[in-house]
Amino acid sequence: MGEKKPGRRSVNVLLIAYVSVIALGTLLIIVTLPKIMTALDESGMTRLVKERLLKSGTDNTTTNSNQARTIYFVVPQSSGFAYQPATVMVPQNLPYRQTVEALLKGPSVDALALGSISCIPASTRLIGLTVSQQIAYIDFTREFTYETVWGQSGKDAAIEQVRRTMRSFTGIRDIVILVEGKPLQSNVQ
Repeated sequence: MGEKKPGRRSVNVLLIAYVSVIALGTLLIIVTLPKIMTALDESGMTRLVKERLLKSGTDNTTTNSNQARTIYFVVPQSSGFAYQPATVMVPQNLPYRQTVEALLKGPSVDALALGSISCIPASTRLIGLTVSQQIAYIDFTREFTYETVWGQSGKDAAIEQVRRTMRSFTGIRDIVILVEGKPLQSNVQ
């Protein structure tokens, strides 16, 4: 029986060490978790994870299912422009990019019947779109700045079409419009 006591002591020491490591790890998580959650929220990662979980939870059969998104066109009026929402279906895999691409295609026949037009020049193309920390950076070709028949109010309406379209996404708090990589001069908030 005397030989079993040293073995028990080593088991007790290992058990104490194991419990200590678990307790220290738990304490570390409890202390740092608020900072980690804040960083994830500010980066927009929490929203992306939630969207991905919702997507995987609702659609296990297809990876390219569509979702309804809102884009905005304008209806010319005597006092300026009214903004008309239109619903488009875009693939879930790149919702921001596909929604802006749908906006650049212009109004559908149904939207045209309601008097909707686009103040974005038809030759405008999307170079890139990035969302970082809830800010959408949208880079267009230089055609975005081309003069329209509505002059400066048409340019302002084109900018507002993009802003309203992107603000229809939850989690987008600001929009920065770029033209060939450079901030748009009239890009005022």
